[in-house]
Amino acid sequence: MRTVSSNPTTPAKPLAGRSMAKAWVVFFAATVAMVGVGCSPNNRQVKFYLLQPVSRPDAHGGLVETAKPLLVGVGPVEIPAYLDRPQIVTGNAGAELQMAEYHRWAEPLKDSITRVLAENLALSMPDSHIVSFPWNRAIALDFQVEVKVSRFHVDAAGHCELKADWTLLKQNKPVLMKAFQTITFVTGNDFAADVVAQSQALARFGKEIAAGLQAAAETR
Repeated sequence: MRTVSSNPTTPAKPLAGRSMAKAWVVFFAATVAMVGVGCSPNNRQVKFYLLQPVSRPDAHGGLVETAKPLLVGVGPVEIPAYLDRPQIVTGNAGAELQMAEYHRWAEPLKDSITRVLAENLALSMPDSHIVSFPWNRAIALDFQVEVKVSRFHVDAAGHCELKADWTLLKQNKPVLMKAFQTITFVTGNDFAADVVAQSQALARFGKEIAAGLQAAAETR
């Protein structure tokens, strides 16, 4: 004969224990499932890309000479909101844009543009000193280059368009304001080829800025 406890709450304890055990089993199984998904070999690996300056042999063909070495500051560089993101942006048909979740910039795009423009100028003007924004305020620049990019991506047809306005300042006063636009053609069918075309577009942009600096230096 079973002995029934006079305490009505006693039988509930084992039930609570079994419920708790089941809850832990469910939690553990869910955690294992999530970890399994995260470690799945089917996950795509994110690739990162950097814009590159021109090579030195290419730079030699566009050397810019000035009467004396210049101290030039490059920046700040502004980019539109649609480009201000880690994903590489490409164009589809019409006005549609695509953000490549698995193909990203290795550094903020505006920093990359600033760096490459400064390096290209340094290669084109080897006797001058080029610094990137931000610089020490104690530095007395001969000229400053401000850039506002409005378009910089590869479209569905494989055309890379760079469109930007740039201003050359001397002692914080504009001495030259120009609009720049160029189209380079992608020679491959992957994101690495897109980035090469974008680097080539920046190389052309750098040549125009170097020519503007040369002209401004001659008239100062």
